[in-house]
Amino acid sequence: MPSVNGNGAAAAWVGIDGDTFATAILQAGVFFSVTDETVEYGAWYEWWPNYATDIDTDDFPVSAGDVITVNIDASSNSEGIVTLTNESAGKSFVINLTSPTKLSYLGGQNAEWIIEDYTQNGGLVPLANWGTVTFVNASASTSANNTLGLEDATIFDIEQYNDIMTFVTIDSDSSVSISYA
Repeated sequence: MPSVNGNGAAAAWVGIDGDTFATAILQAGVFFSVTDETVEYGAWYEWWPNYATDIDTDDFPVSAGDVITVNIDASSNSEGIVTLTNESAGKSFVINLTSPTKLSYLGGQNAEWIIEDYTQNGGLVPLANWGTVTFVNASASTSANNTLGLEDATIFDIEQYNDIMTFVTIDSDSSVSISYA
């Protein structure tokens, strides 16, 4: 978890589908928010089109400096297991999920490692400065048990009001760093 500053927020997450398979996304991660120097951290999961569900911080606490592992396992196109582990606090959260509708079955077309702003009260939140977040051990496994890394990854930067807000570096086939620009 990064230390954040400036008023704003962001979410760091891992997901299946969404970019090239727009009818579904199974995702989980953490958020960080700063309002008037008050910093809030939390974790969440979502199978879109359902809304994100926040995880109770008593069950899964997160703080600046924590190392968080996120694993998304699509056991079928309509079932998945989300596992978040706070390696620093020794806590885990596991939930079995079912696709909310037949239209949101997973296609298994892409895996994502993302930091982004999110919608709150009908609009995008201002983006907080998180410094740099690095996703390590980033890989995806296919139904044929092939492991895919980041070598052919597509990079998207966040742009707000014609300003590029992120700088993305693929450090290796299993590591990507996303910096606030």
